Amino acid sequence: MNEDELQAWAHAQRQPRPSPQDASGLVNRWQRRTRRRFVTRTGFGLALAAAVVAFVLTNAPDPVVAPVPEVVTAAPIQLAPGLHETNGDAIDVADNSSVTVLAPGRFVLTSGTVAIEARSRPKTAPLTVQAGDVTVTVVGTRFIVTLDPLRVEVTEGVVAVEQGGARHLVRAGEVFPPLDDVPPAPLPPLDALRNQIVSGNLDSARLGLRYRLATDPTDADTWVVLAQLEGQGGKVEAARTAWRAVVEHGRTRQAQRARFELARSFEDEPENALGWLEAYLADPGVLAPEARLRLGLAQRQLGRPEAENTLRQVIVDHPGTAAAARARTLLGEPR
Repeated sequence: MNEDELQAWAHAQRQPRPSPQDASGLVNRWQRRTRRRFVTRTGFGLALAAAVVAFVLTNAPDPVVAPVPEVVTAAPIQLAPGLHETNGDAIDVADNSSVTVLAPGRFVLTSGTVAIEARSRPKTAPLTVQAGDVTVTVVGTRFIVTLDPLRVEVTEGVVAVEQGGARHLVRAGEVFPPLDDVPPAPLPPLDALRNQIVSGNLDSARLGLRYRLATDPTDADTWVVLAQLEGQGGKVEAARTAWRAVVEHGRTRQAQRARFELARSFEDEPENALGWLEAYLADPGVLAPEARLRLGLAQRQLGRPEAENTLRQVIVDHPGTAAAARARTLLGEPR
């Protein structure tokens, strides 16, 4: 910058606040000058551009120049073993494992195993996990990544695994790499998952249960625990799905209990509750008094004429029970 240019700049700094027209003219004049000098004076052009823009943004009225948003770069975050929630994603870091959060939805597994329940997100902004030379990409699903030996296990949805320029789709119930000699990760004990539910760690317990079911979809004991978890968490449809799986895969008593729980979940939908109650009462267990009372109530709600006989049968077949006392009240009889 020569002496004339320095003096011109200093003079401009001492001038009164410019009007919008003055600011626009100043920028246009600078652009014409820098286009002529760009080849030989690139460094000076960039410096002067920054100075002129700063001057206009500082001194021009607000309606003329829009504010420039500040860009903030967050430092990486190290996640210790345990359950974490970041931006709606549940991240369960196993013992002796380490995960780094580079940015929202971007994780690096540096050792061990991590289980993730990823929230649904747009395809343009997927969640990614980097594990060595493998990148796992999802837009909303449940999966588990182990670094050494590498293993990606999907319990719900679909993930894309990229390695060495190749892209593989891994669906629910599948693993990557699909090799018989890759040892599976140990199944979390069912008792330990029950304890997590009691402690309120529902997200972590759900991931463990889903992993068990991905390994064996017919495991009725696991389906029972998952149904109880979803019911405790208020996820009615998920609980119903789990109880239906118990009906399909469970032992006789388990299946009967599942039918009763399904009927109870449809308390406000008597037309749906009827079928499950009748199926339960075809081979009743210890919940028979309550099931028959609920059947009578559902029939009443639907205006069925047999409702009164059903309630009276509760009184006759199960005297002295709370269900019989409730039936007497409904029929207007003294207890």
